[in-house]
Amino acid sequence: MTLVCLGPSAPDAEVKPLPGVIELEYVSENEKHDALAACTCLCVPSEGESFGLVYMEAGRYRKPVIGRNLPVLRELLGQTNAALLLGQTDDQNNKARLTVDELVEGLQKLLNHPELCQQIGDACHLVSESFLWSKVVERFEQAYQQALEIEPERVQMAEHNKRATIQA
Repeated sequence: MTLVCLGPSAPDAEVKPLPGVIELEYVSENEKHDALAACTCLCVPSEGESFGLVYMEAGRYRKPVIGRNLPVLRELLGQTNAALLLGQTDDQNNKARLTVDELVEGLQKLLNHPELCQQIGDACHLVSESFLWSKVVERFEQAYQQALEIEPERVQMAEHNKRATIQA
């Protein structure tokens, strides 16, 4: 088994070559997608997340994902079991404490249970479908259409209220 690490390391981290570990730092979009297509699972134990686009990208390949038990990831992935979310939550500070042992245990759980990998990967794929550009554009168009339908009603009500005020 090989652990492939993409993206920058912590600025103060000393990265030493280890057997079975490949450090790639920054990669192109194509290289990232090649890695996602080829991997067994995606593990992103980041201390913070704003949305989690890489989880959606992994979902397009039906890959199971592991992340910290952060509020944004629980909302995005946890309600549908579309990820293995690890660590002790600290919602007040928008964090999750995660030990190396918990992370190793989570990875072993996925690697030793292919059926769980498939279940999580399939669930992540379903979640990711909501974020395809065609779906996002469709939701925006519906929202704009709804706003346009509501606006004439508001104008009519304002005109009616204005006339009623003038007559009074």
